[in-house]
Amino acid sequence: MSKLGACVDGTLTWIGNNKLATFLGLVAFSLMNLRLSESVFPIYYDLLLHPDLTPGELGGDFNGAVKITLNITEETDVIVLHSHELTILSVNFSTPDMGVIESTYELLPEMEQLKVKLDSNIPIGDEYILDIDFEGSLRDKIVGFYSSTYKDPEGNDR
Repeated sequence: MSKLGACVDGTLTWIGNNKLATFLGLVAFSLMNLRLSESVFPIYYDLLLHPDLTPGELGGDFNGAVKITLNITEETDVIVLHSHELTILSVNFSTPDMGVIESTYELLPEMEQLKVKLDSNIPIGDEYILDIDFEGSLRDKIVGFYSSTYKDPEGNDR
């Protein structure tokens, strides 16, 4: 048995039979739900960001809005998007010609996702508009939307 196999075998033995089934079920559920729907396709993004870029300070906050034009290829009443470390302020779902479609939303922090639940299935083939207002924090790490500085030729921080 390889070192990896022995390590995995030892870990699985340590977890125990009852907990192992639960653990494997959670892993399978998590991996299946990391992927977004294959029946909801973004056609166009109109993204507006307002970062607080106070000179001399890293970090800060930002707010923004996105208007996503979607094409639906299978009837659905759920739209799921990635939303890592965002605070969602509002969500509106509509058609270009018929107006707002009633919906609710919830954040799924453990999956880093936003789930938009529509009151009924939406038909195939039409284009839809998903408007989302959000805010978040600029990070000082090179992950996601972050702030950084550099030195210009005179040695000044920019």
